[in-house]
Amino acid sequence: SGFKGSVIFMNELVLDMPAVIKSLAEPYKDAIRKIPKDESLQPFDFLKRHNITAKKYIFTAAASNHIIASNYGQDKGLATQKRPLLMGMLKPAPFPLYAHLVGKTDKPVATITTHKDKGGNIVWYLGGCVAEREKDAPPQEVYKAASKAFEKYLPNIDISNLKWATLPIDRVEGKSKTDSWMPDTPTIHEYQDNDRACLYCWPTKLTFAPMLSDMVLRSLEKAGIKPDTKSGGQRTDWSFLEHCEYAAPPWDRVEWKKWK
Repeated sequence: SGFKGSVIFMNELVLDMPAVIKSLAEPYKDAIRKIPKDESLQPFDFLKRHNITAKKYIFTAAASNHIIASNYGQDKGLATQKRPLLMGMLKPAPFPLYAHLVGKTDKPVATITTHKDKGGNIVWYLGGCVAEREKDAPPQEVYKAASKAFEKYLPNIDISNLKWATLPIDRVEGKSKTDSWMPDTPTIHEYQDNDRACLYCWPTKLTFAPMLSDMVLRSLEKAGIKPDTKSGGQRTDWSFLEHCEYAAPPWDRVEWKKWK
């Protein structure tokens, strides 16, 4: 009860991304290290100073990929694009919900997924058309668009006393053949000279991440790059570099407020 219009409930897997990241990273945590922020866009200078070399360097640094490639003259033929979003969040949401609010366009009026903040409050994370705007747009625009969508599709839900927040995002990816559209696949920009072989990678979206991994593995296999078995499984000592800690999810980093 309480739902009107076209509301499509997601019959698909929903990932707890903080948990996924920890599960993937923990076995290799000792080798996941941090480059100082003021040197992060010139990583080869940092690596050279510490005598760190690799047969192939793989970058998955979103917008920073293009900057790094340009800094080292490795950007010939590289084209990327940004598609901005201003995602919305509200809490404490009345109940868990994973749904698309469907209108007359090819994109949902709103997409709602559910998470929990560090205090245990239910958070609705709002995407779709309500978030399709410049990332520096006034946050109230998201609130007004979401309120209008809820009034039509979820009329029995009172959101007047809930707290709201927004998250500005640039979706960065390889250049699409059609303006404002996302590419159909992940993108890899390859560079190689006598000194370095590099892969600059963009998954395009989360569901393409396994596809991107397969593409990277094929590139490594083609170059004959395999794990080093001569060391008998001995791991490199990375203790001279700073550990990289897990980032807090966005709903635990934003400023929450009530909007009218």
